[in-house]
Amino acid sequence: MQDAMPDPNPVPADAGHAGAGRPLPIVSVIIPAHQAAGHLGAAIASVQAQTLAAVEAIVVDDGSSDGTWALIAAAAASDPRIRGLRRPAAGGPAAARNAGLRLARGAWVAPLDADDTFRPDRLARLVAAAEALGADLVADDQLVWPEGAKRPTGLLFGRAAMAGHAGPLTLAELARRDMPGMRGAAIGYAKPLVRRDFLTRHGIAWEAAARSGEDLLFLADCVAHGGRFWLLPAARYVYRRRAVSESRRPGLARLQAATNRRLRRLARGVGDAEAQHLLRQRQDLLDRAALADAAGAAEWAAAFGGLRWLRPRLLAGDARLLLGALRRRLLRHGATVG
Repeated sequence: MQDAMPDPNPVPADAGHAGAGRPLPIVSVIIPAHQAAGHLGAAIASVQAQTLAAVEAIVVDDGSSDGTWALIAAAAASDPRIRGLRRPAAGGPAAARNAGLRLARGAWVAPLDADDTFRPDRLARLVAAAEALGADLVADDQLVWPEGAKRPTGLLFGRAAMAGHAGPLTLAELARRDMPGMRGAAIGYAKPLVRRDFLTRHGIAWEAAARSGEDLLFLADCVAHGGRFWLLPAARYVYRRRAVSESRRPGLARLQAATNRRLRRLARGVGDAEAQHLLRQRQDLLDRAALADAAGAAEWAAAFGGLRWLRPRLLAGDARLLLGALRRRLLRHGATVG
């Protein structure tokens, strides 16, 4: 899936060494960084420490105003495997990753968030597994390191989730693994290693216009184009979980509902009936959550606009939810209803 909008921030020449004649890397690691001076150094160091030496890290400063760019420039000046890109204005992680993807030279690409790290053998293990499986993309489990903890405290997905029907995954399986309210982490949190020529052949990139769920959309786009996607049970990606969860961001359900409509178009385009059924169920759950989100924020125009008028069975529940929110709002302001 191509960016829905052109990149508004042209990417200047990279700050790293691009000497002619140097062997091409096997893996290009793409690190989007916004206001990341406090933790980006550990992410870069984890790429430099990989047992697979033929790697490059493309670190994209996404409009930072702190010391992020100075840190990137210093790393690039000291290590030819580090390449720095500077975007003058923030466009979000997807746009930053795409800027890095356009300059990637490796046979494989791997995203890394600026506050996360790799275990030293991660890329060597993933490349070997992907080649053995004939996969276009693979993803491993993640070690969860909560903010303030001294070490990782558990696994993000868990061995049973990663080993059960490990691949190749279908669109329906992706939908099943990313349903609202499900137990365990959603598959959209996976950080894949992907064949770069597969992305190039099919014109696939992260969807910059999607403000939430762009990682799931990227995985689904790959699978919809025939990508062979396998899960690996070992955990070699370290996920630094922040104290303030993304799941509490206001308006998140509405953004996820919009992204799910894109997923449904993908499923219709490839004629996957099972995925269409599951994504419609997912849409119902997200639309209800979006309605509750709007009503809870007293955004009444958005709430009434979210009522599902053409589906009477759902409309009754929507109306009860909306009236309940309105009642609570009025009671808090000293009024009564009914």
